[in-house]
Amino acid sequence: MTEELRRLLKENFVDATVEAGGKIYRIEPQVSVNFKNGTFETRVEAFKVFCGDKETSCGSFERLLKLLTGKGGEQIKIVAAGNFDSYAEYLADEQFKKIDMAGLLEKYLPIADEFSLTTTFNSYDEEHPCGIYKVGESQAAEAAKGIGEYAKNSVLSAYKRLTDGQKRELPPFDKLYEEIKAEYGSFATSRGQLMEKHGGSVFFGDEFARGNAKYSKYEGLRGAYYAVDFEGACLFNLEKMKKNTKIRPDDWELALEYYAPLKSSLKRIETGFEWHCTASAQLSKTMYFELNGGSISWLKGLKNDYDMRRLEDLAFYRSGKCVFSSCTHEQFHRDFSAEK
Repeated sequence: MTEELRRLLKENFVDATVEAGGKIYRIEPQVSVNFKNGTFETRVEAFKVFCGDKETSCGSFERLLKLLTGKGGEQIKIVAAGNFDSYAEYLADEQFKKIDMAGLLEKYLPIADEFSLTTTFNSYDEEHPCGIYKVGESQAAEAAKGIGEYAKNSVLSAYKRLTDGQKRELPPFDKLYEEIKAEYGSFATSRGQLMEKHGGSVFFGDEFARGNAKYSKYEGLRGAYYAVDFEGACLFNLEKMKKNTKIRPDDWELALEYYAPLKSSLKRIETGFEWHCTASAQLSKTMYFELNGGSISWLKGLKNDYDMRRLEDLAFYRSGKCVFSSCTHEQFHRDFSAEK
């Protein structure tokens, strides 16, 4: 258990709660980050130890062990770690972080009925920031509706975090939202060149930060202003893509040899700026596939959920509800199967 505690604190930089000698101790590693030889070096400088109302500092792991074990050499038991209520939950999460595709299929095939993969709608580069392929009217309407709902929900989340007193000072949510949208519209109208230069953004959130927005005094609404600006950038790019002239099939990737085994399992394609794990001002498309012999066989050929090429961000669903979400580039995934 001593080695496990050392690994938690010194390698994983995780807080730990331990029991020793009939007492409960909460230990916080004091971490420093230094830039050295072109890389960031992270190390633990000391440990803060809390026991009841008493706080102690230990300059080394050896001194920490002496504090915990005392003269009687008491045994150490790790009770909890990180943000988890128990050490067992922490260990289960660590194992889940390392799960391979075989493990994922074992876990989700019994409960999932479809999966999705996401990719960019267009081919983007510096010369073509809005791509070269045309987005159809129905796809554009779908994407506009989705990003509108995403932005409004983001503003609502910011509003809900305000204090009751702040909410009493502000208009009802729907009116507040319309006022922020109208303020954005007025602000963006004369900033066409800025939008062209920065992918549709007019940095409306920065205007809030400078104290120039109508509701700048409510710090909790900062995210609301960035959300509305993000929606504006997405709609700006969408209008550009509607004017492109080149057209290609929405499922053109499935004509590639690597993805051909998935073609017969394709159920639908959704176009938008946000999906289960992230959001982007570059239009993307999410392909939904039936879980059957062919598609499962293709999934079995992957090492894990990060072993992706053009199509990425794997997700599993049960009756339309996401039960597993993976973000390829950030290399993290989440399990939602226990949520009701």
